[in-house]
Amino acid sequence: MKPVFCLLIFLCQQGFAQQAYKANDLVKNMYANRIINYSTASASLKDLQGNITIIDFFGTWCIPCIKALPELKTYKQKFKDDVNVVLISSETEAKLTSFVNGRKPFDFPIIVDEDNLFTNAFAPPSYPYTIILDKSLKILSITNMADLTEDILSKYILNQKGNTEPTKTIQTIDTIQKPMIVMPAPILQENALLQLSQDFVYAAKTNEQVANFITKLKEVNYDSLLNNVRTDDDKKAFWINLYNAYTNTSLHQNPEQYKSRNKFFKAKNINVAGKIFSLDKIEHGILRRSKIKWSLGYLNKLFPN
Repeated sequence: MKPVFCLLIFLCQQGFAQQAYKANDLVKNMYANRIINYSTASASLKDLQGNITIIDFFGTWCIPCIKALPELKTYKQKFKDDVNVVLISSETEAKLTSFVNGRKPFDFPIIVDEDNLFTNAFAPPSYPYTIILDKSLKILSITNMADLTEDILSKYILNQKGNTEPTKTIQTIDTIQKPMIVMPAPILQENALLQLSQDFVYAAKTNEQVANFITKLKEVNYDSLLNNVRTDDDKKAFWINLYNAYTNTSLHQNPEQYKSRNKFFKAKNINVAGKIFSLDKIEHGILRRSKIKWSLGYLNKLFPN
C-alpha cells in the first residue's frame, strides 16, 4: 500500500492538468508577468484586447509563424483598434528581444511565456496556432493564419458592435485540416535534416507526393539525427514539421481515420531513423517533454526515457 500512497501524494502535489481551452470556451483573464515591445512590462489579457483579439502562438524558429507576421500587420492596419494582435512565445526574453530588435519597427507585443502559463492553458498541438477572442474573452475560433481572412474578421467585428448577421465558421484545429491552396516555398536551411522536414511538411500541406520524404526519414542514420538536430529550436522545428506532415499525409490518404481520434493519434506507423513513433509519441514524448495523458489533461512521466 505504501507505494500506492506515495504515488497518490505525488499526484496531488503535481496537481491535475486542466483541459486545454477549446472553441466557445470563456478564457480566464490571465496575467502576463513579462511583455516585450509594449507600453508596459506586464498586463492582463483584458489590457491587451480589442473588439477582436488575435492571439498567435509564435516561435522565432517557426518559419510559418514568421511568414504570417506581414499578414497580421495588414489586418492591424486595416482594422486599427478593432483588432489587437498578441504574440505568445515560451522562448527566453533575451532571444525574443534580439528577434524584435533585428526587425524594427516591430508591430506587436510578445508575451514572454517562459513559465508556460499561457502555453499550458491553450496547449497548442503545433505551430502556428491562432486563437480568436471576442470582447468577453470567449474563443470564437481556433485556427491558423492560412484560414483567416479579412472577410471573416470583418464579420466578427460587426457582431461585436451589435450587428446580428451570423458569422462565418472558421475551420478549427479540432476538425480535419484541409491542405492550403497557396503556401510560401520553403526557406533554404543550412541543416539538411531541418530542410528535409520543412520540404516534407510543405509537400504534405500542398498535397504533393511525399513517399520519397517518408523513405528518406526512415533511412536517416540515428547517430546523424542526434548529432545534427541538437539545439532546442532545431528539435522543435524538426519534430513539429514531422508531426504536421504525417498528420496531413494520413488525412489526405484516408480522412475517415480521424473519426477515431484516439486510434489515429496512437497508431505507431511513423518510422524516423529506424525508430517507430505515433503522433502521440511525438507530441507528448518529445514536444511536451515526456508528458502522459491523464483524463482531460497531462502529467509529467515519473520515469521519462
